[in-house]
Amino acid sequence: MPEGLPTSISGQGAKGSTGKPSWDPLTECKSFFLEVTQPPYPGHVGKCLWSPLADRYKDMERLSPGDCVIHYVGSRAEGGVKSVFVGMSRVAERAVKCTKDELIEKLKKLIGLNVWDSSYKNFAKKWLEKSEFFYFVRLADYVDFPKKVTHREYELLTKSRVPQSYISELGVETVKKILELAQVLKVSTIYCSRLVEMARDLAELVVLLTLLSGKNVLLVGPPGSGKTRFVKDLLERLGIGYTIETGNPEWTPFDALGSFGLEPNAFKKGFIFEAAERSYEAAKNGGLHWLVIDEINRANVDLAFGKFFTLLDPDHRDKEPLRVHGLRGEVEEVWVPFSFRVLATMNNYDRALLFKLGYALTRRFAIINYSYLEDLHAYYEKYCEASERVLKRLLELSSTDSSDKLKIDYNVIKGGLLLRRAEVPQDCVSPVDFGEYLSQLEGDWREKVYPIEVPGSGVIRLDRVTANIAEQVNESLSRFEEGEICPVQITPGVLADALKYLAMGAYAYKKGFVKLPGPPKAKVEVERTAYAVLLLDSAFSAYIVPQLDVLADYARREEFQYKLTEAGRPSLKDVLREVTSKLHDNGLTYSAKLVSRIGKGYHVF
Repeated sequence: MPEGLPTSISGQGAKGSTGKPSWDPLTECKSFFLEVTQPPYPGHVGKCLWSPLADRYKDMERLSPGDCVIHYVGSRAEGGVKSVFVGMSRVAERAVKCTKDELIEKLKKLIGLNVWDSSYKNFAKKWLEKSEFFYFVRLADYVDFPKKVTHREYELLTKSRVPQSYISELGVETVKKILELAQVLKVSTIYCSRLVEMARDLAELVVLLTLLSGKNVLLVGPPGSGKTRFVKDLLERLGIGYTIETGNPEWTPFDALGSFGLEPNAFKKGFIFEAAERSYEAAKNGGLHWLVIDEINRANVDLAFGKFFTLLDPDHRDKEPLRVHGLRGEVEEVWVPFSFRVLATMNNYDRALLFKLGYALTRRFAIINYSYLEDLHAYYEKYCEASERVLKRLLELSSTDSSDKLKIDYNVIKGGLLLRRAEVPQDCVSPVDFGEYLSQLEGDWREKVYPIEVPGSGVIRLDRVTANIAEQVNESLSRFEEGEICPVQITPGVLADALKYLAMGAYAYKKGFVKLPGPPKAKVEVERTAYAVLLLDSAFSAYIVPQLDVLADYARREEFQYKLTEAGRPSLKDVLREVTSKLHDNGLTYSAKLVSRIGKGYHVF
């Protein structure tokens, strides 16, 4: 028995086990190598490696027992396999040199398997004609990947192309990512490095950080702008399953949640119930399944969502399941996973003609304007250009803390980020890696999570900056007291959502998961300041400014009033102009633009 191998050597190739191996690849493999082979599949995959005895195949001599091999089939083969990573195995013996005839005999007799069939003869013929001598390496313990990983996923994941050589070495981190995508390693539901690193641009980064922080997403924009395509492309590229529905004015709780028919226990699942079930099954296998609702404001969702209205907020999902009751006492239920998200789109052109989304509903979403995502690179350039001026302001705001005045409970924020279902550890609100990091922090965890250090200048405390800007905005808003619902204020719950997002954004950057579009030689202080402003501006525009949207109607009403405001009392227009100025002074360019539009009587979502 070769040294370093387990006692059971199956050599079963593509007919071997499927799923998680009985051995741990990350601790039991000395080195990792990639085989780039051709059809037919399965053929020799997972059974052996062989190649002409030539300098270009010299790496065959590096393989030794204890090494592991990832197998990639590079072109169309039997069963429709094309350009995918199909499985992994372990090296059973060092490479041996043999003649052509000896190689053919080895292939025919390979551990009792009939590799040498007609289709394989055709494949081998062109290679056997290249040389009279060959390398041969026997493999063992093949594991067929439950999910085949495409070359596109590999390239997005590793930022590199699939190697062209027959045998090449792979780094441990690259192998770990491949095995996670292949569902061999069920490390986490929303593994931060797996998803955030795969963000192609700033727009995807902002959306992913929002989802990873535990929030649903409402994408707002004009019809035909690409909102739905953006969502579908993102989920499909990341390998996240989804159920998609289009808003319908006739929706009732029966359509969304489900109902019992005339026959006893004849339960018809609603689309929310079914999506939650799929999400729970996916979570048990380390995966994700989400719900996409296109044109959500075409439906009366306040009515149709029923009890799911409350469960939109992950904080409530550990208290009770989603239940549907029948008239005869029947009950069907499903636990909505913490990792379940709803991504919705909204057409703001037809806002006045469609159903209005209530504040209690929109409060459960981060509201992101698609126009901001489309122009995010331009905004990021502005953040870079203003970095020197803005840095001074952010450092000043980092020196004091208004959290107590605003009644922000950071214990509740931390607890919300750490929610995880005991029986399904991968089912969590925030990524497993972030949760493990956060759970290990003692004392004032904010001192570790929120700071972004700017070398030679100081530390930007995202939590303190957010609280201080919010306090400034509230001070301005408190001066306007007209109307039955005023004064409008930024509330602790909204701030808590924004602070969860900022915590995830800071963590992802410090772990090196975030790739920014700045020039390669950009000063580190410019990059870090610009990224801090990006996080702050996206947080305020998605979480906080929408809370002020109700003031648009008051601003429009004020515009048509004939009488002047009472002496000494500012108009709403003056108040919102002041808020706009404060946001702009602190670098929050887009948030300032939205508040300015509210001051002119326009709704921002």
